[in-house]
Amino acid sequence: MGTIREGFAVMKHVIFLTLGLSLSLGALQAQAQSSASLPTSEGVSEMHLDNEKDDSFTDIKARIVPQVGMSSMGYTGKLSGSEGQGFSGGVTTELGTTKARLLETGLLFMQNRSTVKTNTADQSVSTSEIAIPMMGKIRFIDRRSQSWYFKIGALTTFETSTNASNTSSMDVLASLGAGVRLPVNRKMDFLIEATYNRGVLSAFFQDNSAQQGLLAFTGLSIAL
Repeated sequence: MGTIREGFAVMKHVIFLTLGLSLSLGALQAQAQSSASLPTSEGVSEMHLDNEKDDSFTDIKARIVPQVGMSSMGYTGKLSGSEGQGFSGGVTTELGTTKARLLETGLLFMQNRSTVKTNTADQSVSTSEIAIPMMGKIRFIDRRSQSWYFKIGALTTFETSTNASNTSSMDVLASLGAGVRLPVNRKMDFLIEATYNRGVLSAFFQDNSAQQGLLAFTGLSIAL
């Protein structure tokens, strides 16, 4: 119970941090827009061209993102060994009024198939987890044909199956990565994302080893 309470406390702080970052960026953008001078007729033409450039990235309220990918996860500490590849996938939702700043949450499935070192011999550990992401997406490159963004936040995971008897049933993973958005049409984008993830809680009972590794996804972002 102590581990679960600690996990929820960490998740709460990460959520507040992500939301605060998104709101701060929104306030800075609004202040920059309000301080801009009124456009001339020539400026109106330039604004029109800019709007045409952003036609493929129109403002949105919510998008659904079915995705599939792979995981390459392992453990840190004295139990660290080789990382294995597993399946990952699920459905998330992107929320926001502009694709420049989005909040992502949903439900993901991920596998951790790795080898850990024990006092006697190497042991193969295979776990499956359900993850609830709480991620901020912040765009840093915007082109007509593509846009690039950072991803930052956390994954709260709940173990659904394992072949080991001493793994923790819950974890919180800090997550940082990047992605690219490729427009398919006005209602749909193709996404490619990759993140590095590291657990902040102990992955095993009576040991301070933590989960770590990469998650990579491809999916479609579909406007609702």
